[in-house]
Amino acid sequence: MSTQASDLAIKQAQDLIKQGKAAEAAALLDKICNSANQNPMHWYTYALSLAECGKIEPAARAFEQALNYSPSNPMILTALGRAYSLLQQHQNAVDQLTQALQVDPSNRPAAMLLIAAYIKLQQPLQAEALCDNIIKTEPDNAEVLFQLGLIRKLQHRPDEAIELFDQTLARQPDAIFVLMNKGLTLESMGRIDEAISLYQHTTQLAPSNAQVWHILATSLLKRADLTRAIQCFEKSFELNPNNIETGRQLAQALRHVGRTDECETVCKKILEVEPDNAEALFFQNAYSKQKNKETLDRVPADVTRQMYKGKDIGKSFDENLKYAFDYKAPDVLDEAVREAYGESLAANKIDILELGCGSGLCGSRFADIARSLIGTDISADMLEAAKDKNTYSDTYVADLVDALENYQDALDLIIAMDVLCYFGDLTSIFERCFKALRESGIFAFSVVKPKSDAIWELQTQGHFVHSLEHLEDVANKTGFTQIYAKELVLRHELNEDQYGHICLYQKKLI
Repeated sequence: MSTQASDLAIKQAQDLIKQGKAAEAAALLDKICNSANQNPMHWYTYALSLAECGKIEPAARAFEQALNYSPSNPMILTALGRAYSLLQQHQNAVDQLTQALQVDPSNRPAAMLLIAAYIKLQQPLQAEALCDNIIKTEPDNAEVLFQLGLIRKLQHRPDEAIELFDQTLARQPDAIFVLMNKGLTLESMGRIDEAISLYQHTTQLAPSNAQVWHILATSLLKRADLTRAIQCFEKSFELNPNNIETGRQLAQALRHVGRTDECETVCKKILEVEPDNAEALFFQNAYSKQKNKETLDRVPADVTRQMYKGKDIGKSFDENLKYAFDYKAPDVLDEAVREAYGESLAANKIDILELGCGSGLCGSRFADIARSLIGTDISADMLEAAKDKNTYSDTYVADLVDALENYQDALDLIIAMDVLCYFGDLTSIFERCFKALRESGIFAFSVVKPKSDAIWELQTQGHFVHSLEHLEDVANKTGFTQIYAKELVLRHELNEDQYGHICLYQKKLI
């Protein structure tokens, strides 16, 4: 292609992008770029058109090609850094943006993108150094003030973060992302009502922003305002039906108030976006079976795994149980176990397996009496929080049933706190525990108490509840004897006390 024709193609594509016709620009340059073309501006403009179409991965590949033919071009380096950031490849973004600034230290877009990438990588000192350089010459730069607020938030200095967010808002009162982050910081400080008020103001400024409605809904849940939370989740899901997490939380809230027909409808919408979504498939199937009086014996492993998936879920799980739910059950179980073993613990430590250990909130308190303390959980993300407590001698990912198959006459204590709620008839679990325990070993656990006369049943919320009658029957069949059972409020959730039992069953002497 001649230089004149090449320049014309680039200009036509650029004009099309400006006119909002990025797809046409991409089509124009596609054949040109993919015919052994080594013109970096062709590849750069082609990448821009792909990015405008929302095709970020192919855009990144096109930017990489452009960089191959012009390796020190700060414009291309910056664009590639932006693409990597959008793809959540933050270290790659840092590498490209650092090079862009080395070539052109005055490259403000690259500097701002690099600050954001460092924050995503939780490297606040590097981000702050860049902010300080800009603030020296631009003390009123609202974007930098906001980034400094995010840095303070990351450093757990919420008062300073709020002050910086307010300075930003003084310059940009309608900055939606700043308002949301201020609200999230207020929530982290326990100032829930102030956060809710701020989110409500933000929804008025940006009524079509699905994310604002979502975070307003989650904050309303902390005030147990289910009616309004459901309304906000519905609004968010209506605006962005591709957000599976919003749909999941909406379905969960609907289940909690018994609106199962509406929950089924939401599950169908989730499955339109993600046909293999295990949780949506399970609840759609569960409600159909319940209507037909069929019995379900457990929540499938892939459903439970999906429920407890996500970065930092262990940390948020701990905080919710300890503070929002006033969770006292581990204290009761700890006291009961120590009383059951008595003075023998002083001389003889014991081998402990915790099933569904989650974040380690319960099992970690037994480290002082353990010869070995092994934690298993179906969620790898939850186990990360348990590992951080540095109290387990070993942790590994496993379904509860599979974990028990690994032991025979090898354990003194098996703990199952808040995990039997995913199983119906507990006979097979008791049988496996009997096999895994040594003589006189103890199976210690919690169960939620049915509100009806049912022996055990699946609640609309998706958890099984069990009666003491069922536990005693299973124990008699499997070789256990009850040595402790206490009824208590396991947790306070959404303005409702959840009653259950902490139980200890001992393997009978042969």
